[in-house]
Amino acid sequence: MDFHDLMKVYYIPQYSIFFILILIFTLKEKTTIRTENIPLFLLMFGMCAISYINGLEHGYEVNIKPFILTLLLVFLLNRQLSMELLRRLVVVVLFILACEYFIAYTQIIPYIYLERYGLVRPLGIFFGVHDLSYFLVFSFYAMGYTYASGLAAFGLGSYQTALAWTFLVFKKMNKLVLFIFMLVLVFILSYIGHLNLEQENSMIFVIMDALENAPVDYSCLILGCSNNVTNIYDKAGYFADFGYLRVLYQFGLIWILLLLYALRSYNKSAILANLVLWIHYPVNLGVLGFLFFIWILKYIKQKDFFENNIKNQNISNISVVK
Repeated sequence: MDFHDLMKVYYIPQYSIFFILILIFTLKEKTTIRTENIPLFLLMFGMCAISYINGLEHGYEVNIKPFILTLLLVFLLNRQLSMELLRRLVVVVLFILACEYFIAYTQIIPYIYLERYGLVRPLGIFFGVHDLSYFLVFSFYAMGYTYASGLAAFGLGSYQTALAWTFLVFKKMNKLVLFIFMLVLVFILSYIGHLNLEQENSMIFVIMDALENAPVDYSCLILGCSNNVTNIYDKAGYFADFGYLRVLYQFGLIWILLLLYALRSYNKSAILANLVLWIHYPVNLGVLGFLFFIWILKYIKQKDFFENNIKNQNISNISVVK
């Protein structure tokens, strides 16, 4: 079995983890329904229907992914998701990652791995470079390990995640240290060819090719077309590698704006960083990635709430002492 054969079964561990987590959330977590969001959710479901119908009218092979993510959004936003469970999952993911590195570098068991310049690009428990990097980088940040999240962003080989990380930590990290990280990122992107306009599949080539050559259908961009990526490839070559257009064709701008409005009370830096991820592979819009997206946002919100309460209590205690 070569690497490409291995990637054909990536969905097995991802969907298995997804359904296990959904089962745990269903059985153990409390439901807190906010009735004021019901009209918003109904509007999002309505846009899913419009996107689906629009795609059919264009003759595309449509899917129900917008419906699934909207349903998942409603489910997750109305649950008190466990902070402890996320921490435990991080430990499991790190253990599997350590085992993968050990096996890959020692080859005590024949193992086909993805590498770049001799360095392993691990797939982890999720069977995906971007999925693994996204989960660990954003989880580390949510738990307060800012520098660990940076090391993971650069060390796991997903440079779209490294780019998103610079937006994630912009307000919290020392600007000089962040500037050094950004210089390193630019060097890495240049070294591996992502800033080379002559290299096909490079990040800059894909963006320029999409902007210059991709056919643009404004009804799909605004309303969505529930469009399968295979149709985009057939129609426009490198178009599908430019994540923003890919996302808009699938969901539509209106649905995206409604999603952002639904998340208006959550950490803005984390949301912006998640949007930056769409530049290439929108990992946080797969079912498992979307679950992590909302879960981590809720973790950050709970953590900020607890920290603010502690600060307020300390201020109150100081006032009493005075």
